[in-house]
Amino acid sequence: MGASEISTWIPLTKEVDYKFEDFRHIAAVTEFQNALIANADAPFKTLEEMVEYARQNPGLKIAHQGAISELMLKQLAEKENLDLRMITASGGAEIVQLLLAGQIDVGYSGGIHSSYPGKFEVISSLNKERLNDSPTKKASLNPAITWPFRPTLYSW
Repeated sequence: MGASEISTWIPLTKEVDYKFEDFRHIAAVTEFQNALIANADAPFKTLEEMVEYARQNPGLKIAHQGAISELMLKQLAEKENLDLRMITASGGAEIVQLLLAGQIDVGYSGGIHSSYPGKFEVISSLNKERLNDSPTKKASLNPAITWPFRPTLYSW
């Protein structure tokens, strides 16, 4: 038995001797509310506005939580030709602190932002669908930053 990282993330980052079809889906465990977030008073409210702001202000500080979210943000920077300053945070709680202290412009959130109503603006859902806590925000149609999986259990 394994988690979705085995079937989705690892094959994207290195050679493996198995393929997705080798697994049998057992259950979806949860669905994160993956999003790019900024402070509510940020000068941008959408992904498109953030990209334009980043073009006009090179070095936009954006925090991620590790390899997967860093890869997505690097792909966005490459696709949009942006100069982003990547900052690795230890988790969502640190990203919240960095945003509230004004030390970063944007952060990757797996859902912690929903615990702070009114403090943050969801710039974009990183899921393929709209978020439960931000149903008016568009889902990302940008494959460079769409979250590739849900935490799922598989059997071998």
